[in-house]
Amino acid sequence: MLWLKELGLVFGNTVHAAAMVLTVFFAGLAAGGHVWGRRAAGARRPLIAFGLLEIGIAASASLYFWLLDAYHTIYAPLIAIAGSQPAVLLAAKAALAFGILFPPAFLMGGTLPMLGEYAIPRADQLGRKGAALYGLNTFGAAIGAFGAGFYLPATLGFRYTYLCAMGTNLLVGTTACLMNGRSRREAPAEAALTPPAATAGRGRARGEGDIGERRRGKVLALAVASGFLTLGVEVAAARLFAQVLQNSVYTFSATLVVFLTTLAAGAFVANRLSRQHWSPQTVLPALLLLSGLGVALVPFLYIHLTEHLWYAGSAGWTSYLVRVFASVVLVLTGPCTVIGAVFPFLLRVEEDSRASIGRTLGRLSAWNTVGAIAGSALTGFLLLPMLGLWGTFRTIAIGYFAAGLMLIQPNSPQRWRRLTPVIAVSLLFTALNPSHLAIVRVDTAGGEKLLDVRQGPYGVTAVVERDRHRLIKVNNRYSLGGTAGMEQQRNQALIPLVIHPRPQSVFFLGMGTGITAGAALQPDVRRVVVAELIPDVVSLARTHFTKAANGLFSDPRVEIHVTDGRNHLAGTRETYDMIIADLFIPWEAGAGSLYTREHFETVRAHLSPGAMFAQWLPLYQMSQREFFLIARTMLAVFQDVVIWRGDFFVNRPIVALVAASPLQALDPAVVAARVRATRQAAKAQVEPLSALMFPYYMGNLRAAQHLIPAGSINSDDRPFLEYLAPITQREQQGGTAQWLNARELLTFSSRLLEAIPPERDPYLT
Repeated sequence: MLWLKELGLVFGNTVHAAAMVLTVFFAGLAAGGHVWGRRAAGARRPLIAFGLLEIGIAASASLYFWLLDAYHTIYAPLIAIAGSQPAVLLAAKAALAFGILFPPAFLMGGTLPMLGEYAIPRADQLGRKGAALYGLNTFGAAIGAFGAGFYLPATLGFRYTYLCAMGTNLLVGTTACLMNGRSRREAPAEAALTPPAATAGRGRARGEGDIGERRRGKVLALAVASGFLTLGVEVAAARLFAQVLQNSVYTFSATLVVFLTTLAAGAFVANRLSRQHWSPQTVLPALLLLSGLGVALVPFLYIHLTEHLWYAGSAGWTSYLVRVFASVVLVLTGPCTVIGAVFPFLLRVEEDSRASIGRTLGRLSAWNTVGAIAGSALTGFLLLPMLGLWGTFRTIAIGYFAAGLMLIQPNSPQRWRRLTPVIAVSLLFTALNPSHLAIVRVDTAGGEKLLDVRQGPYGVTAVVERDRHRLIKVNNRYSLGGTAGMEQQRNQALIPLVIHPRPQSVFFLGMGTGITAGAALQPDVRRVVVAELIPDVVSLARTHFTKAANGLFSDPRVEIHVTDGRNHLAGTRETYDMIIADLFIPWEAGAGSLYTREHFETVRAHLSPGAMFAQWLPLYQMSQREFFLIARTMLAVFQDVVIWRGDFFVNRPIVALVAASPLQALDPAVVAARVRATRQAAKAQVEPLSALMFPYYMGNLRAAQHLIPAGSINSDDRPFLEYLAPITQREQQGGTAQWLNARELLTFSSRLLEAIPPERDPYLT
């Protein structure tokens, strides 16, 4: 959890960066399981070996700190050298990810085999004790994901949370070494490697015999398939709930916690099944068939429980969290519990192996992890874009069903008869095609019409028409603007540009429909650079908003980069006369990183002399607490900060915090000339408009900073905003918090005006 977040800031909050982190991490686990599993059989004291691995994890994890510092030092020079060679930059990022993640992950991969070598004395106990051990380990992962996703980073900060995790590794490792458990050599080697005669034939029909080495490849193939399909379900499920839940840092964490908990429950189901005198050659196909059945039912159950994609809103934070967990539990518990039983039950199948316990655990977990790497990558980058959410779930269900059928031997009519009911029901539901189910909620009764939709690695992006106006929505709830509010969207570019004496180069952090960036194409602007994270947003804007965007997609002065804007700025040495940051809803996952001190420092470093930075804020989505947090953070970085309105709406106001170091005093003559030039460019009526700009001005935050309560600064290490804003959003629904709009904004504006009247405002000198 911590590596995904922290390295996302370094590499950019893109799905490709997340995929790189997961791939290196899983590769380390797989390699560690393979190597340490082989060594487990020769370990005289496997518990001490386990303890040393845990201590080694803590030691190798400390590489994180100095490798990140080194990377930050070389990043800008590296971009300058490799800017035109993306492969070189990708290789550098991969090398950093490998250096940080692979050593501790490699050691992590050995912990389960070593612990299994110690805790499971006989091979005939591998199914029962191995499944229980795996279940406990997975349940521990759920607890870790809950702590790292809900509380620890907001309470301790990422650095201290990371140190806490390292300290836990040290504690576990030291405790294991001090226990000084029994020596593996104390038990006869035959007892460790060979099932007792009394249990050697347990659960087998007459004539079936041992699984034998000739079928070892099939078991490993099942381990790979299980990892592939399980991670495919996890990736698709996270995408699924982003459509109806508040898409905050808590949403992904809640989905992951429930997913891991149900996998742990599945391992305990495998533990119970391993205690029964049932043939694994019957149980395993049944588990796979039932897994396919469960996955096939997910879309239908999800649509029913969410009442056809209604947003799961709930008044109050606690009640909302309960609803989030209840929604995920109701949809995922059944299928994921069965899915979670498949891999642990393979340990029961492997009881006949003559390999050591540790080697068996290491080999199976290694191949399962290899499948997980492929499942995560292919589902995110291939299945979801090509097949969509419903097609992905159906494909995964068919994968489970096919694996189950292939395990049933053609010459075993008895087994076919036993499994006929499961096969029939699974086939029926797997054959159901969910493609007719909606993936975008459209209010047809209210006159909405779906014009276009794309399903890509970042989610579901759609263009919806309402009252002859178009807008772009991401994951059903997050609106990126549209033609209904063009004046306000254009103001987000025009107001900052009008108050700048001569803005020749402009950088836009975020694009949306392109209406705002298109408004910056004034005659004296020579260059406009736009960074937009989501490729589908750029594609849909180019298709449906070309006219509204004022030629943004065809003007030779424009560069559009599909990338993480923060990361793009950090990697370039270019400076701009004006940097304009879009309205980032603070409770959206990842948006908090665009309001941190480190990001603002990066912005400041890319402002040319006399340049300005305008950060737009949606006051209808933040309380005074979040506003003051952002204001304190900007004041800690910039010498001067003033506030401009973007509109005069009562309930949905937006404002810009305009900052510079220092900010030049406003010149009315310059403003009048800039307004006149802007209106001429738009072929509007020319009139003395300079006075009309000043009602948009609210006040000087630097001069009135005593109005801002002392408190925390939002930083990459202490991302308060990302964890506070989602809570405020739900509390506002419950009436215990208030947005900074209407009377709240009127009160603050009045206090600001009283503290620094216009005649005393240095910005208006």
